Amino acid sequence: MKKVFSLLLTLLFIMTGCAGIPIMSGNTITVKKLVPAEINVSKYKKISVLDFDGRGGRQIAEWMENELQNARVDDTPFFEVISRSQMMKLLGEQMLSLKGFVDPGTASKMGKISGTQAVVTGTISSFVVRDGRYYKTVTRDDGRQGRVTCQVRDAYVEFTASFIDSTSGRVMAKTSAEGQYVGDSCQNMGGLAEAIAKSITDALFQSVEKKTDNIKVVPIDIPEKMLKGASMLAIEKFVRKITPYYEDVRIVLKKNDSDFNIKVWEKKPESEKLKNRYYDVGYKYAVRGQWEDAIEQWEKVLDINKLSPAAVYNIGIAFEMMGDLFLAEKQLKKACDLKADNDFFDALARVRKSLKEKKDICQQTGKGCPKKRYTTKSYGSTKSATKEKKIKTIKKEVKSQVQEGKTEKNNEVKPEEKQKEKPVTLSPM
Repeated sequence: MKKVFSLLLTLLFIMTGCAGIPIMSGNTITVKKLVPAEINVSKYKKISVLDFDGRGGRQIAEWMENELQNARVDDTPFFEVISRSQMMKLLGEQMLSLKGFVDPGTASKMGKISGTQAVVTGTISSFVVRDGRYYKTVTRDDGRQGRVTCQVRDAYVEFTASFIDSTSGRVMAKTSAEGQYVGDSCQNMGGLAEAIAKSITDALFQSVEKKTDNIKVVPIDIPEKMLKGASMLAIEKFVRKITPYYEDVRIVLKKNDSDFNIKVWEKKPESEKLKNRYYDVGYKYAVRGQWEDAIEQWEKVLDINKLSPAAVYNIGIAFEMMGDLFLAEKQLKKACDLKADNDFFDALARVRKSLKEKKDICQQTGKGCPKKRYTTKSYGSTKSATKEKKIKTIKKEVKSQVQEGKTEKNNEVKPEEKQKEKPVTLSPM
């Protein structure tokens, strides 16, 4: 069985769905892309979290510690987190005074005693929950309309977090994060969710101010749970800034050239049937993650018409999925030159962005680091490197068999040599 995803050279794409099959919808598939951290602190592997300064500082530290412990890339922890309970045992009462800021001397002492390479702490600027109300017009069961009162509970948390080197005390990264958690007693009736869908224009937000885009609407709950919800939104935002993470990417595949207005006189009915069949078979291979087989089918389309934009584009997508972003970029650029299709340009922009991110991914995770990349001498004809490798292997086997045949033939006695052999003469006794 082929290992389609054997080498992810510059970018790691993990397919979602059963047995590595991408999620499919229409002519699109959804894959997960590994995105590098905005702030690179990957050299710090052993870290700890100290209480934040301000109201809710201890709770934020506890939730932050748990979130950092759960930060993983392919089931591998990104950090080794020394728990606050362990730090308390090592530092004793001194740890209780460490909030928001660690001076170089204390940082060095912490590093020596606990073995931590960095600490996370910070200052909380907002940790509040407020109640309000708005009114909603509803239609009753008897058909009459009436106005109901909807209770709103708005929790907002904002903090500034610092990532501090435990040896030098230097702040290696400092960033703010915020989260808003809004509970609505009429949420199940289409209250707040409906308002957000309308770009937050109705009467609801006369009582609730939208402070951030990092907002979530939920059924109303007790203040403590609302504050925790807002805190987790802010913490997740911070953790994403310092750790790599996966995001869903929508990939569009083309099933034929019908959208590209190829002139009728260029078409031949029998060849169009063949092209559509190759497109269809290639698509079925692709949605199952069998990209090498898909490429072979789409190359057959190019054998019929080397300027089929959909086939050129699909092969570029296949190279992207297989991890060869260099070939993907060349192929997608060719597709854009053939036809100004938005999907083509979106794919090319995505690949070029991934090429810029490859170094960060390699440094932060050790994944997607450059290796010996397969190439193809006849790239202009879009022959895939896999096919070229197969051809070379077959040629080598044939050459070996021919050489073996020549050796056997050379060892045979030729007929003319048999005739030239002198008869054996027996000497008289």
